[in-house]
Amino acid sequence: MSQGRSPSENRPSTPTTHQSRQSQLEQESSKLPGLDDFHELRFGGRQPPTEGADRDPILASFRIWCQKLSFILPPRSPLAKATAYVLRQWKPLTVFVDNGHIPAHNNYSELALRQAVIGRKNYMFAGSEGGAKSAAIWYSLIGTCLLNAVDPWMYLNDVLPKLNDWPVNRVLELEPAAWRASQLESIR
Repeated sequence: MSQGRSPSENRPSTPTTHQSRQSQLEQESSKLPGLDDFHELRFGGRQPPTEGADRDPILASFRIWCQKLSFILPPRSPLAKATAYVLRQWKPLTVFVDNGHIPAHNNYSELALRQAVIGRKNYMFAGSEGGAKSAAIWYSLIGTCLLNAVDPWMYLNDVLPKLNDWPVNRVLELEPAAWRASQLESIR
């Protein structure tokens, strides 16, 4: 960016009519793979990139598309705001590329939150702030068990008696995913 020039002066010339903006948007979006192709292109027959969202061609093209849109769209339009959000939050939005254990969506989190929202009126009667914190801990623990395909009843029956004598530096071994792995190893 040159000094003394406003950001709008550094932008490439943009169309002034809604129709020309719309056609530019359609033109740019047609270059991106469709959502139906996303899963196949992303995982079908190839290894995921070792690190970095920019190594993934689909995400890299999406980022470039968002950057182009930021110049085409009117700044206060909802799509421009969404595009600006994506660009500002790029690193957190693409964490799943670096860590294969993190899904590209948050459906599981949304489902877990839905249960809490549905029962919100019941949770008003936790009795106290401490009771509410205890309930939140239990819901989190049971939700983590369910997300890791662990039967909460079996997990709690096994882990709770061990807590008093368990070394603090090994407490992560009792978290549901690690507990499940140890149970599977003991079966073999």
